[in-house]
Amino acid sequence: MLSTVGRAAARRLVTPRLALLTPQLLSPRVHSVACASASVRTFTASSWTRLAESREIFPKTTPKKKKKTTSKKTTTKKAAKHKPKPKPKPKKKAPRPLSPENQEKEELRQLKKWSLLTKLPCLPDGAWSLYVSQELKAGAEDLGTKMRALSTQFKALSSYEREELSRTAQSNRVTNEANYKAWVESYPVENIYVANKARRSLARKTGKVIRPIRDDRLPKPAGGAYSEFIKAKFHTLDSEIPLPKKIKELSAQWKTLSDAEKQSYQDIQHDERAEYSAEMAKLKTAARKVQSALKAEEAALKKQRLEARAASRARSKAKAAANAETTAEKPAGDA
Repeated sequence: MLSTVGRAAARRLVTPRLALLTPQLLSPRVHSVACASASVRTFTASSWTRLAESREIFPKTTPKKKKKTTSKKTTTKKAAKHKPKPKPKPKKKAPRPLSPENQEKEELRQLKKWSLLTKLPCLPDGAWSLYVSQELKAGAEDLGTKMRALSTQFKALSSYEREELSRTAQSNRVTNEANYKAWVESYPVENIYVANKARRSLARKTGKVIRPIRDDRLPKPAGGAYSEFIKAKFHTLDSEIPLPKKIKELSAQWKTLSDAEKQSYQDIQHDERAEYSAEMAKLKTAARKVQSALKAEEAALKKQRLEARAASRARSKAKAAANAETTAEKPAGDA
């Protein structure tokens, strides 16, 4: 009798070879032994061992995959020079918004500049002002005392002296008017229009009385039909008649006119209004250009002031840095 180990060893030798033979070719005894050995299962025989033995007898041949040969192009890259990164440009700081008070001050400053508030040198154009300008002299005496003394002296003047003062004052008045007209005409009419507009705004904001600039070149608004009648008939009356009586007489004549007669003056009024509107539209267009130019000029001046201030600060910083370096280079004993 074989032991368990012996039977397992015999089965490992016999079973693979018998698998190649058909059952008809085997003898009854061998076939029975094979069947018996195949039916008996011990602790050493397993499916894993049979699988390993069958693989040893009939090894599987797997075709090897061909490796694809890819020709790689070798490219030599030129070593790029290391370029330093450009420093980022400093961002410009946004200007701080003005406070309401500072904004009001800026508007007033701009209006004063546009208003052409230049004081022209004027000669005394009255007898009293001319006498005071001639007689008033600087001294240690009080001004009030001086003025009271001059008033007493002026009242004591003769008629001839007063007439001389009046003629001189009248001449001065004519000179002042000519100088004023020359000053007004030195500016274009659109600048005068902008100045008058700025003066009205300035008077409204400050509460002060600021007179507009008198310029005959500015378009004059058209009056009504009655004003056209007054202009047409005013010079037909006697010049010796006082002005109030002239107006009263012309008013009575206007009331006696028929509607057909008044229509002619109304037509003149409509024509003048259309002409005035066209001239004002043209003047306002030119005035807007003047305002834009003035604003651009102010912006350029402001930029120039800021650049000068920045340059001054840069010089101060450079000077302070140079002084610090000089102080650091000095020996301790010299310090």
